Amino acid sequence: MIDLDNFKNGNDMFGHLEGDRILKDFVLLLKNAVIRDTDVVCR
Repeated sequence: MIDLDNFKNGNDMFGHLEGDRILKDFVLLLKNAVIRDTDVVCR
C-alpha cells in the first residue's frame, strides 16, 4: 500500500483535474517499476 502524503492539500489547491493528472502520472511510474508478472497496480 502506498500513501501520497498531502495529496488532498494539493488536490484542493490545484483542482481535481490536476489531482487526476498527478494520480495518472504516478500510476505510470508504478507500472514501469513493477517487475514481476504477478504484480498488479490498482486503486
